[in-house]
Amino acid sequence: MLLIHKTDQTRGRGGDPTLRFSGSAGANCGTLSVTVADLPEGWQFDEPLPGAIRFRAAGKELHATYVPAASTSRIALVLHDSSAGTWHGAGVATSDDTLAARLRVQPWAGVWSGASQSGGADYVALLLTLDTTPLDIVTSGYRGRRDWCVATIDPRTLAVTTQTRAKWLAMHTPEVTL
Repeated sequence: MLLIHKTDQTRGRGGDPTLRFSGSAGANCGTLSVTVADLPEGWQFDEPLPGAIRFRAAGKELHATYVPAASTSRIALVLHDSSAGTWHGAGVATSDDTLAARLRVQPWAGVWSGASQSGGADYVALLLTLDTTPLDIVTSGYRGRRDWCVATIDPRTLAVTTQTRAKWLAMHTPEVTL
């Protein structure tokens, strides 16, 4: 199964049989480019597609084709396009055991990743296979000043749940007994 997850607030609908995602954070940052062809008519972000992808990748370029064949693999393509300082990672999120809980992300080794980041923008794309551990994606508003969000992808169903940072921390920080 394939899940295409877009982190920004303007999720919109996919629909187009070819997904094109690209961006450059500046003249010296290179351009990130992702193309996925042959997607089914009417597909949408955050809705699993039964199938797999074939791909070629080099540097910040990923060219993939959707294959609607049965697949036992769980694949996530994560796309992030936002202002500077908004990408905080994808992997396994953890929190400290202090009352001033901090959210940390242990990076997930993906199949492919590409980014174009600078003081002006963050463009990030990850292609990952999921096993039994949920994938946490941590983003925020401009330079981490507001609107922190944790999106979690369930590895069995590819369902995406999104929570505020505060709610995620309240549910995952160890209990304190007074």
